[in-house]
Formats: sequence, structure tokens, C-alpha cells
Amino acid sequence: MSKGMINRLLAITLLSSTLALIVTGCAAKTTSSGNPAPTAIPVKVMKVGSTTNDANLSGKIIVDQQAKVFSKVAGKVTEVNVKEGSLVKKGDLLVQLDTFDSGNKVIQTQSSLETLKQTIVQTKIALDYAQTNYDRTKALAESGVVPQSDLDAVNTKLKTAEAAYEQAKAGLPGAEASLALAQSAVQDASIYSPLNGTVTEKLINPGEMASPGVSMLTIVNMQEVLLQVSVPQDKVFQVKPGTPVEVFVDGIDQKFNGTIDLISPVSDSTNNTFPVKIRIDNTSAVLRVGMIARISLDSMNGKISELPKSSIVEQDQKYYVYKVDNDVARLVQVEVKEKDSNWNYVINGVANNDEIVINPGSQLTDGVKVQIN
Repeated sequence: MSKGMINRLLAITLLSSTLALIVTGCAAKTTSSGNPAPTAIPVKVMKVGSTTNDANLSGKIIVDQQAKVFSKVAGKVTEVNVKEGSLVKKGDLLVQLDTFDSGNKVIQTQSSLETLKQTIVQTKIALDYAQTNYDRTKALAESGVVPQSDLDAVNTKLKTAEAAYEQAKAGLPGAEASLALAQSAVQDASIYSPLNGTVTEKLINPGEMASPGVSMLTIVNMQEVLLQVSVPQDKVFQVKPGTPVEVFVDGIDQKFNGTIDLISPVSDSTNNTFPVKIRIDNTSAVLRVGMIARISLDSMNGKISELPKSSIVEQDQKYYVYKVDNDVARLVQVEVKEKDSNWNYVINGVANNDEIVINPGSQLTDGVKVQIN
């Protein structure tokens, strides 16, 4: 074979290989069905971050349980068993009033009641006798053995016996009530502590007269105290009952553990804040009423995630975002609260470092392939 023929065969072989590569390259851009392969949608994303809510809220320590101790009855004070600062337990005898008069009243009313009960028994016996006598006389009168006048006389005695018995019975409730009232006066002369706590105010002494409804002692329970703070409207949603929170008091080198106890559903009438009460353990007896204490919302809920409103998709009154996972857009439902005109706080649905699509277009759907620009 000549050299020219060999060169022509090499040229044909090279041309065939080139065409095969071109055909193979074209085939790679189609699916097995012959349709064009889907193209990834270009998107811009942002990573979910958190913002530090550095709001420090301060308020005063207030009493959780407090009781004003007073007497229900008037009387002369014979004993005061506590002083200011005394620790008391629920049920401890605090103040004793004189019971001489009320005790005598109990004796008198008991005696009157017993006498009345005896009278009731006696009048019932008399009534039974009168009823028996009447029944016998009536039978004799109907037989003609005794005259009608005898039956009339016996009937009069029966009516008298009935009236005496009914009158005696009618006095029983009043006598029993008088005895109960006298006994109550004796019981009320002993005044007991309504709760565990500390006596903070003592306004009565032995020999003085106690008057009904007039405070004699004040007792507070300091085992637990409350801190009341005012939370602004834009932050009150972060506060939830039962949430633990750290409490700090100036001048005390100690952190106190508290729990959100109450969130008022009504704002303060003078400003746009909501009263919130935090229950604090004070078994150490360090905290005192009136101390200024503070909390940080960070210690309640940590850091709060935020997303631009442009990333939020609303469907059927629910809110969603597109989260990118392995180059695929996933529609994820979220719970949000408005921060301002451009941003929302994210309560649930996404976590820090999740990649979220910004300004998702109408072509973006759940499960579509995306390309991050």
C-alpha cells in the first residue's frame, strides 16, 4: 500500500472518532425518554443565624404569700406568743384572748339546751298519755258509756299537750344555735397562724383589747418570693410559663434560679408592657422584699433566630420557607413572630446554620433541584 493511501485511511478514522464523541456528548444531555434533562434553578440563600436579645429587665422582689392576722371577736388579749422576726408554722397559736365570759356563756347555753331537751322528753310523754286517754274515751263515748262532755274535756287536754310539745321542739334549733355561737366565740379567742412564715409586724400586746377585723400581726412566707418585671410587647411572646430563668441582684454575688410563674394577659395601663412574675426559691433567706433584681431574656430562651420576610412563603394562612438540603429545595413549615417591617423572629421550624432561600420565585417548588449562586 502506498504512503498516500495510508494517510487517507488515518484521516477517515480520526473523523469517525470525532463524530462519535460529538454524538455521545449530545446524548448525555437527554434523558432515556428523549426529553431534555431538568436544569437546576439558581437561588440565593442565607444561613439561619441568631440574634442576641440583650434585653435586661429589672423589677422588685415582692411577697408571694402574706397574711394579716386579726380576731373575729372582741376580747382582752391574755397572751401574744410571737414577736417581730419570729418564725411560725401554720397552726401555731399566736394570740390568746380571755375566754372567761365566753366560757361561762357556753356553760349557760349547754345547761339551757339540756333543760330544753328534758322538757321535750317530758312533753312527749304527756302527749302520748293524752293521746292514749283520748283514744280510750272516744271509744267509750261512741259506745254510750261516757257522755260527750267527757270526750270534749279529754280532747282539750290532748290539744294542750300537743301545743306544749310543739313549743318545746320549736325552741331546740335556737338553743343549739346559741350553744354553737358560744362555742365558736371560745374557739375564735385562740388565734392561729394561717401559714408558714415570719412575723414582720406586731401591733398587739397582752392586756390590750382586740377588735374584730383589726390587724394584730403580719406574717409573710419568704421560702419563695416573686420578682415582678415589665416585659415590652415585642418581647412578651418569648416568655412562657414554666420557663427557667436566671435572676441577679446587685450587691449579692449569687445567681438565683427562677421560673416564669405568671404572664398577665393585660398590659400596664400606663405603658405598653406586660407584668410578668418570676417565682424564686429563697430557702437561703438571702432575698428580701423590695430588693431590685434583674433578668436577661437570653437566660430564658437563649438566642432568637431571625429571617427576612422576603424568605417567608404564606399558604393557607400558614408560613413556610424553602430549606436547601443536598441541592434540593424543601418546603418547611415555620412558626414566626414579627420583629419589624423587614424581619421575623422564627420560633419553630428551622435551626441555626440551615440554608434558606431568599426571595423564592414562583418556579420554586418542594423537591426541585437548585443551584446556589
